[in-house]
Amino acid sequence: MTGTVPTSVIRRTRILDLLALLFLGRVLGQLGVYLGILPFLPPMDQWQSGALRYPVLLSWQVAILFVMLLVRKRLLSKGHLVSRSVASYLKPTTRIFAAFYAAIMSIRLLVWKWGELHDFPFFGVWIPPVFHLVLAGYLFALASSLSSNDTGHTKES
Repeated sequence: MTGTVPTSVIRRTRILDLLALLFLGRVLGQLGVYLGILPFLPPMDQWQSGALRYPVLLSWQVAILFVMLLVRKRLLSKGHLVSRSVASYLKPTTRIFAAFYAAIMSIRLLVWKWGELHDFPFFGVWIPPVFHLVLAGYLFALASSLSSNDTGHTKES
């Protein structure tokens, strides 16, 4: 696909971009707190459960952002991520995983809000599950972008 990108691909890419930017904001916000340059944000212990040390977490977050960038590049250059036959397997699998991921993080957030488990680090913070929901949303949107059935409207890239 050179020169033109179907409008539906552009629309899906914009949704993915928005979710990626929200995640980038979370990564930069926590980094700013870690470096002490954003003192108005919640303290460091509110940004993660402690399951991973921050440098390890940051490495994983950067890797996720890099993959998001590769997804964007592929969508805008090819109009899809994988062949239709591969997508026929990956779409439902990705959607099921995203739904399970979102459900677990929603439960985690509800337990934080109304539960009695605040002493457990996994449940004692609210920022991580909110942004895990952003990532789950990204996976839902990604599932719709795995292959393209677009044949019509295009915009010049």
